[in-house]
Amino acid sequence: MLVALLVANFANHRKIAYLRAEFADLKRDVNAQRPLSEREVATQFHDRLSTVVDSNRDTMGVINVSVRDVRYSSAADSYKVEFAWTDATDHKTWFAEVILKSDGYGSYTSLIRNEPFITPLGYKNGVPIEVKTPSPLSDA
Repeated sequence: MLVALLVANFANHRKIAYLRAEFADLKRDVNAQRPLSEREVATQFHDRLSTVVDSNRDTMGVINVSVRDVRYSSAADSYKVEFAWTDATDHKTWFAEVILKSDGYGSYTSLIRNEPFITPLGYKNGVPIEVKTPSPLSDA
């Protein structure tokens, strides 16, 4: 009787471990298919834009970039990002927005074409910007 209970207990623990692993895989798959949270878009957008601005710090001085709003459109599978930056030379704050469009594979991309922003950075056709959903192969 005791042996039967131990075998049943062992089998239940194995089944639970299997179900947990399967649940984790399904959760990763679902997360890879859903859009990013607005907060994650804002964080990635800010980080990528700050990297572009920081790489031009010698010619432009310090420019503070902030994300003011992020909205998702399920109909267009896109994000509208409103952002602001302060010009280091005259301390004027500028505002712009950009629509990040899905490529259907987890990346949302666009070009920032706002002249007051791109010209001091040395860009003529726009500053490329991209945010990404996590890969379904990552453990994150």
